Amino acid sequence: MKKYFECFIIIMLCLSVQSLYAQSSFRLLKKSENLFNKGKYDKALKKIVRAENADYCSCGNCDIELNWQANLLRYKIYNKLGKHSESRQALDSIYFISNKTDSLKFITYQIEYGKAFISENIDLSLSKIKIIYNKKKECYIDIPLGREEKPMRFKVGYEYSIVEHNEEKIKLFLKSSIYKMIKNNQ
Repeated sequence: MKKYFECFIIIMLCLSVQSLYAQSSFRLLKKSENLFNKGKYDKALKKIVRAENADYCSCGNCDIELNWQANLLRYKIYNKLGKHSESRQALDSIYFISNKTDSLKFITYQIEYGKAFISENIDLSLSKIKIIYNKKKECYIDIPLGREEKPMRFKVGYEYSIVEHNEEKIKLFLKSSIYKMIKNNQ
C-alpha cells in the first residue's frame, strides 16, 4: 500500500511541475509582442505559431480572441518588414471582418501603390470588380487597378455572394465603407 501511495505522490508531483512550466497561448503572445518591440521579428513570428499551437483555448471566445491578437501582431511584424502581401494575408486570417481590418489593409495598399494612384484609378476599375470565394467559403472582392500588380482584395460579407449580376455588385460596392475609405483616401 505504501508503494502505491508513493507512486501516486510522484505522479502528482510530476503533473504539478508540468503545469507550472506549461505556457498559455496568451502568455506566449505577450512574449511575442515583447520580441516585436525589441525588433526581433523572426523570433516573434515563431512565438506566435507556438501560441497558436499551444491548444490552450477551450471555448470559442478564447479562440476568436487568440486569432485576433495573433494575426494583428503578425500584420504589424510583416508591415515593419515591408512584406505587405503577408501583412494583408494575416488580416485575412482573422475569423471575422471589421472596418478596422479593412482600414489596416488599405494602409498597406496606400504604401505599396501610392494614395494618388489608388484614388485616381478606383472608378476606372469598377466594371472589372470580381467576387472571389475560397475553400473556406470566405468571400472577397477583387479590385484591379489597371497595373500589373495583383488587385486590391478585401474580405466582404455574405451579401456579395447572393448578388448575381455585376452591375448589382458594383452598386453594393459603391455603398460600402471600403469604397468610401478608398475614395476619400483615408
